[in-house]
Amino acid sequence: MPPLEEGNLWIRATLPQDISFDTSVSMADKLRAVIAQSPEVTQTVSQMGRPDDGTDVSTFNNIEISAALKPADEWRKNLSKPELIKEMSDRLAQFPGSI
Repeated sequence: MPPLEEGNLWIRATLPQDISFDTSVSMADKLRAVIAQSPEVTQTVSQMGRPDDGTDVSTFNNIEISAALKPADEWRKNLSKPELIKEMSDRLAQFPGSI
């Protein structure tokens, strides 16, 4: 099977299990803001906790973020997807243990 490339990123943060709901909401906002700093990102959407269909038993310490990206030909010159991911990872390192 060829690798699946849908032109976006799916990012999962696992926070401490004893985190409060309000702190998790605040963290989701911060993570989305850091991801959105990349000019290649057009939109970020997050979900906390389990999926709507109930197939995953995670609590609100699990945050999943979808980052929609511009078409690659509109990115900064010579930037590859692995380089973009590295840039984001470096910025997200300010939240130890979350990513």
